[in-house]
Amino acid sequence: MARFNINGEEKEYPVGITLEAMAEAENLGRDRPVMAAIIGNMLFELTAVPEPGSCITFIDSDSEDGNRIYARSLSFMLVRAVKAVLPGARLRIEHSLHNGLYCEINKEAPLTSHEVAQIQLAMEKIAQSDEPFVRGTVSKRQAMEYFEADGQYEKNLLLRYREDDDFTLYENDGIKNYFYGFMAPSTGYIRKFSLYYYPPGFVMIYPKANGIGADMKFIEQPRLAKIFREAGDWARILECDYISDLNDMARAGKLCEFIRINEALHEKKVAEIANNITSHGKDKKLILISGPSSSGKTTFAQRLMVQLRVQGKKPVSISLDNYYKNRDEIEHDSSGNADLESTAAIAVDIFNSDISELIAGREVELPVFNFAKGHREHSRQKMRLGENEILIVEGIHALNPELARCIDSRKKYRIYVSAIAHINLDDYNRIPTTDIRLIRRMVRDSKYRGANIQHTIDMWPRVRRGEENNIFPYQENADIMFNSALFYELCLLKKYVYPMLKAIGEGDSYYTEANRLIRFLNYVMSSDEDYEVPRNSILREFIGGSSFYE
Repeated sequence: MARFNINGEEKEYPVGITLEAMAEAENLGRDRPVMAAIIGNMLFELTAVPEPGSCITFIDSDSEDGNRIYARSLSFMLVRAVKAVLPGARLRIEHSLHNGLYCEINKEAPLTSHEVAQIQLAMEKIAQSDEPFVRGTVSKRQAMEYFEADGQYEKNLLLRYREDDDFTLYENDGIKNYFYGFMAPSTGYIRKFSLYYYPPGFVMIYPKANGIGADMKFIEQPRLAKIFREAGDWARILECDYISDLNDMARAGKLCEFIRINEALHEKKVAEIANNITSHGKDKKLILISGPSSSGKTTFAQRLMVQLRVQGKKPVSISLDNYYKNRDEIEHDSSGNADLESTAAIAVDIFNSDISELIAGREVELPVFNFAKGHREHSRQKMRLGENEILIVEGIHALNPELARCIDSRKKYRIYVSAIAHINLDDYNRIPTTDIRLIRRMVRDSKYRGANIQHTIDMWPRVRRGEENNIFPYQENADIMFNSALFYELCLLKKYVYPMLKAIGEGDSYYTEANRLIRFLNYVMSSDEDYEVPRNSILREFIGGSSFYE
């Protein structure tokens, strides 16, 4: 027998026991399945055998790392089911949509609701069979031979850029694959999911981390779905669906032209939005811009102002930051911290009054928030909107109906900005939009906000909770969405973020998250060609050199 510290308590178990057996003996996973364990800042699969004396923290599917394992295992089950139900069809797991993953199947005839129902039934049988995901190690050459025979050509193209020769493959019922991370011990761990027919594809729904989507309902988001389709159109224009496509361009010296075309697509879209606003004549007087952290909404607002000037408008802006309530009036969260992410922290009534006066053509003295003292002050700065002037407000709460509730909807134009990444690792492994934004923020925080990468990782879960509560519920209120993602940006961001991630050692509590990002970035070629990025690019907001701020 040996002693272990399990979730903070000292316990005794036989030497050689697996983490899975230990979790079962502890009667863990009754509400949500246990997915893995953290030992010494490192993530371990449940099939691992812990060393005696280990300090073990089990994580379930409600945690970020555990939920990724749940999603990977579920995706493997989907691959199996599609192969069984639609032999020869090509599955592509495209992107997130509400509390699920949007997928498409390429075959001769359009996908039907009946076929989706058959796939779900096959997945349910796979879950009931409780078959193990067996991990094995092969050489890169062997892996490429297998993927070639299986028709996963895009995976082969990506593996050309892998430096390590050893490669992990998981096998389940004779099918081998890899999802760039750990798996559950068996299919029996993955019980909650459903498929929702959403032509031309379907959405695979499952409970997300932090209790999100626990009701297993799918709410259609037509505007967000449209911007994802537009991202797919851009991918075809740029001929860049996968990371291997981006790497090939970087290696062939074609990245400069690629950057120019990508930036031109951005400029074209900003111009279209400005034209849409001015096409309403003098009706639109208030532009509201919102989006999650590191989406580039500040630079977008500046570029939109330029395009509005081209259209004959005179845009002016005010900052929501100056409408914070006095610090002693703000409610505190369960941890005792001032909840600055909530609209309850904004003096909504004062904001509505000032906006109403401005749009009515009257003069207003704008407040200024003194962050050092924690309260609003008189700025003595007065504003009145002229005939051709249009007011721009940018901030995380801008699409919340409460913020401009007194303003006639005909006078408002609402824009949602987010980095909707469409470039994927391969057909089954997408690159989450949240990872793109996290990497952007790591670079910006380090370069311009005096915050190290550990600080950014530490505060990211709080940022994400704020987005889930205060931004994402209102994104469909937008009149239009702007995709701020740049297909080339990972090549350039890697140069800045990779050394910082590599500097986080195994003894650091942030090692697990840093290592996850390193493993993904290992497939991306780094580039020094950031000198080709225009000075008005959204990427400049993060890497520096912006013409708007410097």
